[in-house]
Amino acid sequence: MEKTTKEPLTKRQEDMYAFIAGYIQNYGYAPASIEIAMKFQMTTQGVDQHVKNLVRKGWLDYSGGRYHKIKLVP
Repeated sequence: MEKTTKEPLTKRQEDMYAFIAGYIQNYGYAPASIEIAMKFQMTTQGVDQHVKNLVRKGWLDYSGGRYHKIKLVP
């Protein structure tokens, strides 16, 4: 069984990951991109880039489409 190594995150990525993880824990699904954008005072395009980086670094599983389908990688 392979163990996936996650790449380290920037401070902003850590904060965004923590927000998404907490939201999922509280509501059972991930926040919408606009909710993330409002929380971090950024554009939804900026959120898209951060989420793509979190996926690339192995912290989130998301194949596009609705943000509510984001999953945390154990």
